[in-house]
Amino acid sequence: MSEWQGRTVWVTGAAQGIGHAVARTFAEAGASVVALDLQLAEALPGNVKGVMLDVSDSEAVARCCEQLLREGLGPDVLVNVAGVLTTGRLDEVDDVLLLRTFSVNTFAPFYLMRALTPWFQARRRGTIVNVSSNAGRVPRVGMGIYGASKAALTSLTQTAGLELAPYGVRCNLVSPGSTRTPMLR
Repeated sequence: MSEWQGRTVWVTGAAQGIGHAVARTFAEAGASVVALDLQLAEALPGNVKGVMLDVSDSEAVARCCEQLLREGLGPDVLVNVAGVLTTGRLDEVDDVLLLRTFSVNTFAPFYLMRALTPWFQARRRGTIVNVSSNAGRVPRVGMGIYGASKAALTSLTQTAGLELAPYGVRCNLVSPGSTRTPMLR
């Protein structure tokens, strides 16, 4: 029996790229996976429940979390992968792009962590993994907004780790470099 049998893993950004690979890997390992994305995840094993969700909409996230918890699908692991890559020099980025970048890359993981903190605290265990980027630590010309959104996510994750540790909840950060996914193309 797999160590993931009987465990539930939520993955945002599960329709493509890193999120899709994470969801597929957990499902193949025997976990029940809740795949959250604007598009339903394609070609994932049968133990995956696809849920259409705009993770940048705080009210939709709260409703979705409440519904999934009512259905008995509370997570053992939350993996926030959803992200958008934005490029442009500081004088080229308009407010719409700025807000969209932070809404998906920073606010969305916050909304999910906020909604699920009581669940994890009550269970006194669990894991939250946020996917950031090395761009949050290494500045690049034309990637200031993206890097800033990921730096904020890094700080948020570290703070959540401190706040949730007394409840037995681990918060981990993964910061990959450039990865050949549809987002990068």
